[in-house]
Amino acid sequence: MKKIFSILMVAFAMTAMVACDEKENEPESTASDLADNTLVYDGTTYHMDAVQSFYHTGLTTVDAVSQETDGEGRPMVEFGRLHIRPTMWNKTVDVLTVNNDEETWQCGFEGGPFGEYSDVTESFSACKIGIKGNNDGTPVTVTLDGTLKNGKTLQMKLVTNSQYK
Repeated sequence: MKKIFSILMVAFAMTAMVACDEKENEPESTASDLADNTLVYDGTTYHMDAVQSFYHTGLTTVDAVSQETDGEGRPMVEFGRLHIRPTMWNKTVDVLTVNNDEETWQCGFEGGPFGEYSDVTESFSACKIGIKGNNDGTPVTVTLDGTLKNGKTLQMKLVTNSQYK
């Protein structure tokens, strides 16, 4: 009986260790895992409306505002001024370490938890932005995975559905 009990205890311990290892190996969620047009800031979810604007073959911009509004009807969160230049399409970069004059990353947030306009290069301690699409009027997908200097996380996935020329 002791032998059976010992075998069961060893089996239980091994099962527990495997379960712990599996949890540790689970990949962290990324902005790509979010639903389209969603921003999650420190656990709070905002639903975003995103648009792209075409200026010329060398510049497209993406802007977005939250559907959630404050007491005066203003969006709780605004994301904007993302200038997409030809070299930025279809890749993900760490915007805080990229060192290329053709990839000057301009974009930022304002409203709600961000207050006045805050550029990503000033307010984030880590920030990766991905851009998928083409400069041809078709939908553009923008993902952002970041940690702000205050230690809070932000993930965002925008998918545009309109373009203004």
